[in-house]
Amino acid sequence: VNLTKEPHNRSVIASAGLIPLLYDILTSSYSQVRPAKQRQSSQGAALGSIAKERLLTQTCIVIGQFCNDDRFREQFIDMYPHTVKCLLYIFSLVQFGSALS
Repeated sequence: VNLTKEPHNRSVIASAGLIPLLYDILTSSYSQVRPAKQRQSSQGAALGSIAKERLLTQTCIVIGQFCNDDRFREQFIDMYPHTVKCLLYIFSLVQFGSALS
């Protein structure tokens, strides 16, 4: 269940300090995404990286929900400048059609 779908909920959750935590999770784990070639061979996939990708997937979803509001989108762009760079890196690396693409 995504609690950030409604604007009021996003405001309440943001006021509790979730945005800096989302940014920290994103910037500390974006580089641990498995490339598309490694994703196809399940032999090299470690259980830890799968769990990290699932966490990163949910982090990206919540950031995306926050960015539906102009105020939060501008906040991510202005106050957390690496957000877009990390998301573009993830998008360029993962296999098309996966949860992170």
